[in-house]
Amino acid sequence: MTCQIEEGKLEPKMLQDFYQEKLADNRNAKSKIDEVLSFISFVFDCNFSYSLKVIKESGNIGKMIDRFNYKESETKEEMEKVKKVVNQYLERKQR
Repeated sequence: MTCQIEEGKLEPKMLQDFYQEKLADNRNAKSKIDEVLSFISFVFDCNFSYSLKVIKESGNIGKMIDRFNYKESETKEEMEKVKKVVNQYLERKQR
């Protein structure tokens, strides 16, 4: 049995907020995977360099993304992009 996150598709409005490096608006969430994306987007609302350093070093965002077996190939590809964007953001903020 799979969970709702693994079967979900990402809402374009949620992705738009995310790719603009904004906190994704939960009012646009239509699935559990959107809620995960909203949680991940909190990294863009973090203002303390030490917190960003801890997030980066822990690798927890990547671990969270990788723990699911996405059934939709489009969702899987998009979540890989999400992981890459977060890692690039954290790298940029550490300079």
